[in-house]
Amino acid sequence: GWVALGVAAVGVLVCASGVFGQEKKSGRTWEMRTPPKTTPAPLVLEPASIELGDVRPGEKYPVEIMIRNTGDEMIVIGETRSTCWCAVTELTDKSVLAGESVKLVGEVEAPDELGMLERHVYLFVEGYSQPIGIPIRGEVSRGIRVRTEAAPGGAEYVLAHLESVDGETFSVLSVGNTSVLGELGGAPVFAGGFDPETDAARSEYTVRVPAPMTSGGYLNTWVGIETDREDVAVVDLNLQNRGGSAAKRPPTAFRFERVYLGAVRAGETVRVSNIALLPGGEALYAVESVECVGGIEAVVMGAQSAKEGPEVGFGITATRSAPGLLIGEVRVWFATGARGSFYVIGKVVE
Repeated sequence: GWVALGVAAVGVLVCASGVFGQEKKSGRTWEMRTPPKTTPAPLVLEPASIELGDVRPGEKYPVEIMIRNTGDEMIVIGETRSTCWCAVTELTDKSVLAGESVKLVGEVEAPDELGMLERHVYLFVEGYSQPIGIPIRGEVSRGIRVRTEAAPGGAEYVLAHLESVDGETFSVLSVGNTSVLGELGGAPVFAGGFDPETDAARSEYTVRVPAPMTSGGYLNTWVGIETDREDVAVVDLNLQNRGGSAAKRPPTAFRFERVYLGAVRAGETVRVSNIALLPGGEALYAVESVECVGGIEAVVMGAQSAKEGPEVGFGITATRSAPGLLIGEVRVWFATGARGSFYVIGKVVE
């Protein structure tokens, strides 16, 4: 009865776990795992934040952070990450003994766009679910700081606040945007009671610029504000479109929506580069033809492979002879059938 049935059941189980009645040899199929702690790791970062101050586009700035273990056990830092490709970090040691400190060194490359810069570096610690973060802040400018804000009581324009970093006075000569490529900038509209006909030049201004709705393409609307300073020919702003077309990107695009030329003479050629976001990073399997709009010409001068896609060098020539604000567009077709374009912003001088 019960005994015989029990033996038969055991026999079935043994047979199922082996091969032709032989016992199956296998390693351990389970292990004990400790879930990560939800509390922050006992690390103190000094300083708690890094303030870079005024920084120039594309320039690199060193950073240094001391990491102190305030706990009673060794801490192992698994990896460091940043919120932008421009923050590069390196640890002197990933293991931090209780009461000890290690150094985190690296550099931050200021982005190409003007305005406030804020990045974060995060430390991921083994055994802890929450990373430890440190903010890195600065303000990107070429000598004139710029901030924008929505105009009070309306959405037809935004306010651009301009202030010279060195406190020197300057004049705002014209304002233009990428919705009218190739046209000279129009007279600036000042806010705050400034009258260029009667008032002396200042070191700061507030200028009204039209708020963008859509650029008619996948690129955002860019505004160029021409000044009389030799070192800051144009202050250029990226005004994010509120329409949906900016989100509809073509099969490829360029990393930088605009390239800054600065001051150029008519007929002068300036070499610039941009990265085409093409798969594989192959260099010149790419460019088939180039077309320009807005007082410029462009030719391909070479390319090299890069991680994100080929970095293509262009020779940009100002073809317009009239001095003043210059806003053009370079449109590129690739052999794969993909396309991309970017704006060129500068100033033609005599």
